[in-house]
Amino acid sequence: METLSASDLYDSNKQFCEWLSDGFHLKREDRSAKDLYIELLDFSDTNGNIYKLVNQLEIEGKEEKRIPDAILTINGLPLVVFEFKSAIRKDEAAIHHAYEQMTVRYRRDIPQLFVYDALCIISDGVNKKMGSLFAL
Repeated sequence: METLSASDLYDSNKQFCEWLSDGFHLKREDRSAKDLYIELLDFSDTNGNIYKLVNQLEIEGKEEKRIPDAILTINGLPLVVFEFKSAIRKDEAAIHHAYEQMTVRYRRDIPQLFVYDALCIISDGVNKKMGSLFAL
């Protein structure tokens, strides 16, 4: 089984998203035991999954702590990262500032979060964008 690493973020995230959508076979060390088919999400019964929305979670980064506005975990996996800005603050290009925070600061300082991320959502309350970290 392939190992995921924040140092090779694009390929690791791509592999994780394949596992998320298709599942994977876990080969056992004991060759006499049958391999296991693992599905990370229960697509047939979405109530069988465990959803948690975490607000303002401090994550120790490479250079400093980072605090995404919200993270949606499903079955313990941080699948959606949110960054919100205010559209009424004139000192910032609000949606662009959220984009930079997600794709520059968070990607640089807390890449381990994005290994398991399937979707990023940024908004300034008026404008919104969503996609993978590599598609924003």
